[in-house]
Formats: sequence, structure tokens, C-alpha cells
Amino acid sequence: MSTTLRAWTLNGMDGFGINTITEIQKEVLLCSGDHTDCLVQSRAGTGKTTAIGILISETHQKSSSSLVIVPNETLALQIELDLRKMLSHSMCVVRALSKVLSEKIPVRSGASPHHHLVIIADIKTVAHNPGFLSGLRPQYIFLDEADELFDDALHMESAKVLQSCLGDANTMFFSATFPPFIVTRIEKALVSADPDRDVPHHIKLCVSTSVDAAVNAVVPHVRKYYNVVADEEVVNQTTRLIQEALKPDGHRMVVFGGSRKQADFFYQALLNEGILACSIRSRLDNYGNARVILDPHGYLSRGVNIPGLDIGISIGIPIQKETILHQWGRIAREGQQGHFYHIVTAEELDQLNFLSFQLGVDFEEYNLPNPTSRHPFEIHSSTEDRMRQVIHLIERYS
Repeated sequence: MSTTLRAWTLNGMDGFGINTITEIQKEVLLCSGDHTDCLVQSRAGTGKTTAIGILISETHQKSSSSLVIVPNETLALQIELDLRKMLSHSMCVVRALSKVLSEKIPVRSGASPHHHLVIIADIKTVAHNPGFLSGLRPQYIFLDEADELFDDALHMESAKVLQSCLGDANTMFFSATFPPFIVTRIEKALVSADPDRDVPHHIKLCVSTSVDAAVNAVVPHVRKYYNVVADEEVVNQTTRLIQEALKPDGHRMVVFGGSRKQADFFYQALLNEGILACSIRSRLDNYGNARVILDPHGYLSRGVNIPGLDIGISIGIPIQKETILHQWGRIAREGQQGHFYHIVTAEELDQLNFLSFQLGVDFEEYNLPNPTSRHPFEIHSSTEDRMRQVIHLIERYS
């Protein structure tokens, strides 16, 4: 297939602020004509998800459909917004299924025989509403963040979705990381869904041919730091790090991990300082103008593009190395420089060292400067507030 793009694709890209296609997007277009199942791998921030919109715009057929499956609803909602914008100039209808929408609106609502229907859904919504995909024979099935879709928690549901609607569809599995056991599970799911199907054709695409695919997702343009703190000092040290990192104007930050209670504390403390923050819950909040995005549950760890982020903080160490890779990938998209800090306790330091060995990544120790005055986040509105804190400390350590 030629990579000379059609006028409506160029219009969609222009409306999305894209004036050129990346190497991974070009390769996806070329491979789409092979009618094979593909694994598409490249670094975070290189435009894998945007490649879905470009491919649909270039190849969609009337009276047909494409299905985009993602691990969670947050990512589904962002992809819906992105594809609506990219495909607004073509004859496509974009619909996102969510736990709310799927109960009220038929999948094909708003589509006509003259349109190509694009359905975006998180895996749990599809798995719990199997009837919505019955009879659907999509032209393409895209599985974004495929390594998570086929991890221990989700791979059975992902395999069932393929069984329900695979047909003659071309499948494309997108991810920055493809551990070998994930590849095996994908192969088994495709063969189980269609026993006559050939063994899938695997393509692992790197942005640069000089980059080893095994370590392609390490995100070398993001510097990695760690700060070892005592258990009882995690909140205080994280607060100080937020303050220190935000001193220069123009920086935006995401804070992963911690508890909901800790996130609420950071949120209120930042507001008291006049710093706009938002706290991600189960859906995308309005973070367009927020300087600090708090994400204790990791909803934004994978796939979601947060414009302008160049600083990340993780409270603790993720259990899986793939999660930490994807968190780094949220920072400094498109290869710009960024910094990522890990707040760890002494007990977590061994896990950090193990990850360093696994990934071949060096972490730099970062020590916060000693405070010379009362921390600006330590704001007390009254003497009673101070007294309550003193009583709380006495009760805690007595």
C-alpha cells in the first residue's frame, strides 16, 4: 500500500495538529495490505494509537466496521475523542461503549450503510455485554496496550472477544512491550478463535533500526531518579518533591501511586498554594489546564497522552516492570526531555535494583535539599488545627 495519504486523512491529521507521519505509522499502513495478524511495537509517544486513526481513514469500507479494544475505560474515552477528531472529515461514525452507554444505546446507533462504524470499548464492558458484538464482522480489530489485555487478569476475556467477532478481520496488537508469554497467548487466542487461521505474522517495529527491540520501550530521553525515605516520611517527602519540581514555570507533572487519602491531601495542599491540580478517578477529568495530575490507581499509566507532561513521580515501585515502562512513557512525549522520580522506602530499594538489572537502566539518587523554613504546604488555618495535629502525633507514637 502506498503511504501517499488521501485528502480527508490529511485534513483529519491537520485538525489533530499532525503534519507528518512517524515511521511506525508508515509501517502500519504498509503492513495493513498484507492481510496478516500483526504485533506493532514501538516506543511510547511515537504515535501507535494515532496510527489506528490514520489506517481507518485510509482503508475504511462503507457498511463495515472497525473495533478498538483497550484495557480500561479511561483510555477508551481518550481514544474516542482522538478518533472523532481525526475521522471527522471521513465517512466514519465513532462510538465508544462504556458501562453506562452499553445499557442504553445500540452499537450501530447513528450509523448508516454509507458510513464505516468505529467502535471503541474497554475489555470489561465488552466481556460483560457480549450481545453488543454479536453478528459484528469488523474489517479491523485493534487491541491497544495488548500486553495488558493478555496479562494474567484480562487474557481470558480478550480471547473470548476475539472468538465472538474475529471472522476475516485483520488484527493488530499495539504495545510498547511484548513479553514472550504475551506473544504466545495472542497466538493461542487467534488460533482458538479461528482454527484454520495461519500462525500470526509478527512484526516488532522500532522507531530506529539501531534500537534493540528488546529494550525499545526504555524511554532513554527520560532521566530516572530515586529518593529513599522512611515509611512515615513518604507523604512529606513527596510533597517537598512536588514543590521543588514545580519551581520553574511551565512544568507539568503526574503523580502515580499512593493512597486515595494521600492524593486528596496533595490535591488540597496544591490548591492552598494556588496550583491547579486534578485527581483522576475512574474517568478522564478535565486536566487540560492542571499543572499536577494525581493518579493513585494508575488509570493513566498506559496509553493515555497527557500533553506537556515532563515530570513524573511514582510513590512506590510497580510490581510489573511493564507498568513502570509505560509510566515513564507518559513523560516528555515525542522524545523531548523529562524527569521521573521514584519515592521508595528501604524495603522497596531491592525491587528498584532488580528492575534496574532487568531493564538495563541506571537510576540516579536524588536527595531533596534541606528545608530552611516552614514548608509552604504546611498551612494551618487555626490554632485548633495545630492542636489536633499534635494530639494525632501523640496518639500515633504513644
